[in-house]
Amino acid sequence: MPANVIEVEKAPPGAPVVVSDGEKAAEQAARKYCGGNAWAPVGSIWGKAARSNCAFIGTTKTVKKTYRWDVSGWSNGRVCVKVRGYNTKAKEFWASGGCGKSGSVTVSWGNVSSVPALKAKSLTTAGVPVDFQ
Repeated sequence: MPANVIEVEKAPPGAPVVVSDGEKAAEQAARKYCGGNAWAPVGSIWGKAARSNCAFIGTTKTVKKTYRWDVSGWSNGRVCVKVRGYNTKAKEFWASGGCGKSGSVTVSWGNVSSVPALKAKSLTTAGVPVDFQ
């Protein structure tokens, strides 16, 4: 691990690790190999944070992480999501990822090694599954 990178959270054993210096190839690898599933519970409350199946390492302070999310195909639900990011001092924050049936959002992730995560809340009268990358 580069000396300038702060390890905030380890990836699960044997999980893929995506290392990014801000180039598009790393984002493409993250979309191909990394992802997770969140649950938006009934009642407009935020569900537990769902972790990705990989680690994402930003090797410069300007690295960004783009999340893409969508409601699972069999569900008619709508959700709002928040995604994990890190500021320039490696402090975690949760940013709005929008509302609806799908979306994307980019957050800062510079000089941090951690596991991407997403949490969601349902906008309907049922729980809603959410897939993310």
